[in-house]
Amino acid sequence: EGVVSRLLMVAIGGYAQGVTIPVIAWAALYLRYFRTDKRITPTKLSDAFLWIAIVSITAVAAYAVCTDIVPSLLKLLP
Repeated sequence: EGVVSRLLMVAIGGYAQGVTIPVIAWAALYLRYFRTDKRITPTKLSDAFLWIAIVSITAVAAYAVCTDIVPSLLKLLP
């Protein structure tokens, strides 16, 4: 029982982090376009990498929600 609860806690923590990371990525995008001092504006290349990272992170998080979290929650329903 103790091992199962520890594994469950690790899994829940991993999923919580997986949902939180896209929020942080989108916050970085907001800060880039609305709060960056014009004197230190990033290059087009770094903007491209930022967008690639955000799309990738969001896609992986959405995939995890659809394939792992939703089916697990559906099993809990009566």
